[in-house]
Amino acid sequence: MSGVNGRCRSPYLDAEEAAGEIKNLSGLAQENQARIIASEHMERLDRIERTQVAILDRLDSLNSRQVVKEYYSTEEVAARVGRSGYQVRAWCREGRIRAEKRLVGRGRHKEWMVPHAELIRYESEGLLPRPGHR
Repeated sequence: MSGVNGRCRSPYLDAEEAAGEIKNLSGLAQENQARIIASEHMERLDRIERTQVAILDRLDSLNSRQVVKEYYSTEEVAARVGRSGYQVRAWCREGRIRAEKRLVGRGRHKEWMVPHAELIRYESEGLLPRPGHR
């Protein structure tokens, strides 16, 4: 092995070269550690994202469910069956759906209220025949 000025070079590294090698190895180890940490973080973010999607799907399904109430206002029935509140009130007056006038907290005037069972019946069977008609 020839070294500087024709001298034999030692197979051992001098202190400066050793420090440089250690620094290089240390840098590689840090890069490797950074890759491992980044990979772990990506896996964790993926799990969080999957959980978030599952939670949002569950919320959507809960929001799409309709709340079961004892009585529905004519406006609520209208929104559910795709008609106007005026039309539903007319059906109530004509006896085409079973409804009753109830106090609902808006003064002394009663409003038509449709029981839940009647709403379900209407959705499956339709309007009742007009009284006096067959």
